[in-house]
Amino acid sequence: MVESDATEPAGDNAPIGGAGQAPQSGDQDVTPTTAEGYLVPLAPAGPLLLDGANEVASDKPTFLTVLVGDAESGKTTLIACVYINLLNGPFGAIRFGGSRTLFAFEDRAFLALARSGLHEATTRRTLYTERQTFLHLVLARDDGEHAPLLVGDMSGEYFDRAVDNAAELTKIGFMKRADHLAVIIDGAKATDATTRQVARSRMRQLVRRLLENNIVPPRGLQIVVSKWDKVVSAGDSAIAFVDAQVAEFEVLATRFNVSAEIFRTAARSETPDGVPAGFGVYELLMSWLARAEPNVVEPPAPELSKPFDRFNPT
Repeated sequence: MVESDATEPAGDNAPIGGAGQAPQSGDQDVTPTTAEGYLVPLAPAGPLLLDGANEVASDKPTFLTVLVGDAESGKTTLIACVYINLLNGPFGAIRFGGSRTLFAFEDRAFLALARSGLHEATTRRTLYTERQTFLHLVLARDDGEHAPLLVGDMSGEYFDRAVDNAAELTKIGFMKRADHLAVIIDGAKATDATTRQVARSRMRQLVRRLLENNIVPPRGLQIVVSKWDKVVSAGDSAIAFVDAQVAEFEVLATRFNVSAEIFRTAARSETPDGVPAGFGVYELLMSWLARAEPNVVEPPAPELSKPFDRFNPT
């Protein structure tokens, strides 16, 4: 079950926009009526707040994934990519099976759809003022099973603040209960040689804070490179920089006896001939539907050099 270990900002526990539903811009009374005049209540279908996420998770076993990364790193774009692919029919071996947050998905995906009228696809940023929100999907598998999934979609400002102050992590304590924690490395920042070292340092500090505070699921961390098309387009230097950053985070996780899964993704692509749109997203999504025994890295056995060390009374 998804719970919070800390007090939410003022007003977060109030019944805004319905039970556990985040408010929506332009909300108005759209409650339909039947021919007899009876009111027909409809769920707002906006993003869920913590109590709404708890309600979903208490209804049936639900997978929880939290996306971790700085502002504009591509977290929301990854979610929108999943939704858009499901709109078009089966996404690999899975189909759309329902959602309590359809409006929220439409809100995030609209600017990437043709009907928005834009010539270039984009995604609306998740704002800090929107608080801690979750998107809900039910994914139908080929074997007939239905897998409910909650994805934590928080503003990057939460994590920017955690880099500067570890105490900020107490505001997002529910991450300790996540099945998967996906740390997003912004691939686009690796293409700018003047700023990428600063971005790398801040992400390293964020990963360290998560590890030091034991905010890591049993399956370990997921290191997800976003905007891989931009990295490939930038050439060997950018690719080598990202590969080194990923390897550095793997080593850091190993020091805390935590495993790391690596994914390279491109939710959208400016170079579809080289890196197709949606690259790596399906594999990432499927990983979110997996639970397993804790997958920790075993520390190396101590070297036994003294005769007493090797003594075995049995």
